Amino acid sequence: MTKYIKINLLTVFVSMAVLTTACDNLIDDRTSGKTTEALLEVEVNGLNPLYRSVIEGSTLPDDSSFGIYVVNSASFELIKDYSNVETFYSGGKCRLSRNVDLSCVDNTFVYAFYPYTSSGNLDSILIDAISQTDYLWGRSVASNGSLTHVNASNTKANIHFEHIMALITLRIHKSEDNSRTYMIPSISFDGDGWAPFRSAYVNVLDRTFVNKNYEQFQPIEGTLSSNTIDDTNDVIYADFLIIPYKPESNWPLCINFSGEKQYFWDAMPAGDYESGKHYIYDCVILADNTLTIKSCQIEEWSVIDMPERNAEVF
Repeated sequence: MTKYIKINLLTVFVSMAVLTTACDNLIDDRTSGKTTEALLEVEVNGLNPLYRSVIEGSTLPDDSSFGIYVVNSASFELIKDYSNVETFYSGGKCRLSRNVDLSCVDNTFVYAFYPYTSSGNLDSILIDAISQTDYLWGRSVASNGSLTHVNASNTKANIHFEHIMALITLRIHKSEDNSRTYMIPSISFDGDGWAPFRSAYVNVLDRTFVNKNYEQFQPIEGTLSSNTIDDTNDVIYADFLIIPYKPESNWPLCINFSGEKQYFWDAMPAGDYESGKHYIYDCVILADNTLTIKSCQIEEWSVIDMPERNAEVF
């Protein structure tokens, strides 16, 4: 009888000890603020995209999304579980489609690509010039622009986006002795098999182009500020997002004058077109309907606000 009582008392003491330890752990966790997860947070630090039909000002459009990639900062190897995580942007805030737990990884860098594509691989993402999409690549940076570590103690990634494409603007106006009125429904870059490129694959990690393709002939249509040049509206702006490269020869330009397309072969000068650069060409329509390109102004597109423009801007 005595032996039975001793065993039960021992069981009670052990149970009480376990409960006390468990309660102590719960109290410690609550008071210390410790959690088992360190979830990644994402903010958009800065960007300046152009695509006016979607993006206005200096931020992403509401209800848009981009992909993020978490990379080991020592080896620069992609952490596969956290590859191309779709991130939704709305009202200036980002929301990840699934949690990224940093408690079980070492120091990392976070890279991003806009817009989101389900087939996006960090080292090979398809872009194209036909759609005239303002593609962006981004990475987690400090205020001085250097890459910043993201880890369990620093879970916030401030993503700074930059343009992948180059921007060409044609500032088209008449010569002083040209009094004609022009209806211009469209302006395009043409060329088949040599200029310009219509698609490419990019490596977001090292910001390089894996390859570039001319593909089959298809005009690259510009975005026009207006369709008429007359006495009240004496200039038209045509914007083109192009895949950066250094062409060996000039490009053909096609301008639709009142339904009649005219080709200006070798009109666009050969140049070294770079990502994030804005190339502004002054184009003059002479009285005999020929077109001449007088000059080119090159600016850093990535730091320029792009408001609605008028003739007085230049």
